[in-house]
Amino acid sequence: MEQFLHQDRVAAWLTQGHPAERGGARSWRFDDVTVVPLGGTYEAVRIPVLTVRAAAGSSVWSAVADRLSELLGGPAFYTTTYLYALVPVGTADSWSYGPAAPCLGLSTYLGVPRLPRAGEPQQGHAGWLQPPRRPGDLCVPAAVAALVELGTAAEQQLADELPTPLGRIQ
Repeated sequence: MEQFLHQDRVAAWLTQGHPAERGGARSWRFDDVTVVPLGGTYEAVRIPVLTVRAAAGSSVWSAVADRLSELLGGPAFYTTTYLYALVPVGTADSWSYGPAAPCLGLSTYLGVPRLPRAGEPQQGHAGWLQPPRRPGDLCVPAAVAALVELGTAAEQQLADELPTPLGRIQ
């Protein structure tokens, strides 16, 4: 019973600001995702899955998930194309990794998956890599920035190793 009360508190925190009072958490009863406004309770950094897999050094989902949990240390969810790391309000003001990995804040609405949902991403679905452990649980922006830098560097290294149609350019 306590687990359900805890989950209800986390769900209420995640959906704060939903236009219908308590509507966000309630909509999870019928839908896998509910849309919430960002910038009041938290913001989200959107990282392409290719960058995420490059940072993890793997395309095997279980290895990626383990590595990301280690790197981020906070709540993040995925779709088939992006990872969304939840970060404190105000992160977007000083975030310097967009447009490759923008920090979404005020005036942005985000579809947030219901709690809990884990497993392999499927087309058209979203799930939690690491759900919030408690209300207010967020990723440290520096950890998210380190993930973006690691993934971007790995992607660049792979691109540098690819031959061009004219051969290697020196």
